[in-house]
Amino acid sequence: GGNFDIWIGDPEENRAWDWIRRTRDFLRQAESRSVLPEETRKAAWEDLYAAEGSDWFWWYGPDFQTDSDLIFDSLFRSRLQNVYRRLGATPPPALSVPICAAEIRLGHPPLRSIEPKLGVRPSYLDWSGAGKYDAWRDQGAMAQGDRRVRTILYGFGEKDFYFRLDGAAPLGEEISVDFNQPIHVKVRAVAQNGGWTVEVSRAKDGIHFEPVASEVEVVAERGLQWRIPFASLGWRNDGAEVSCLVRVMRGGTEAERYPERGLIEFAGPNKTHDLKNWFV
Repeated sequence: GGNFDIWIGDPEENRAWDWIRRTRDFLRQAESRSVLPEETRKAAWEDLYAAEGSDWFWWYGPDFQTDSDLIFDSLFRSRLQNVYRRLGATPPPALSVPICAAEIRLGHPPLRSIEPKLGVRPSYLDWSGAGKYDAWRDQGAMAQGDRRVRTILYGFGEKDFYFRLDGAAPLGEEISVDFNQPIHVKVRAVAQNGGWTVEVSRAKDGIHFEPVASEVEVVAERGLQWRIPFASLGWRNDGAEVSCLVRVMRGGTEAERYPERGLIEFAGPNKTHDLKNWFV
């Protein structure tokens, strides 16, 4: 007999359906909290219904493949993103990541704990244990434009997360790191009056972000470096998986995103991390 295997059951299909559920829940909650303008409410539901059409799920999963998979994927996600935008909300950062991305770990994980001194001339040794993502190797569609980011470095010490972005100046007016795991966090650096300010915000649902008081150290010279306490990120020293993406804004639009497909992933801070990596 027939079944629904083509439309549901595979990891990609399940992720797509999960996004529909989350977006529908968001829309329902918005309706319950306030009276939405009828035109806005109707348009949001039309976008959601369009995303629920079964044809999208024909192309997710291993059953059928096409050179246009990423186009269909982008169109599907744009419908869901529209629901959030119509209601005046920012779409969840993870919704900008292709659902049909290859199941590979992007970037190199941190090798050991680091405690680098931030400065205009970062020390190679200070950062030698950091994780690394070579942005210049990213050959997606955005690579054809004005790409200025070269390398992204990341790591952690006893109680702080360190981030470094190397590239050609000026990088942009805004640089943000959106964390999807272990919890939803946005770290947003904004160029202001010749310097940079860094804002940290967290969300339980990945949608409604609230600012978090944080003492962030930031240095900007031929790139950007910052140090953020684990407490501001809501991290624990338990080795929880970390996943994130980096965005660069110029002229009010997203000019660069890394990785273009997928997320940078690595194991988070763990009290036994160094012992594991240096065990002989």
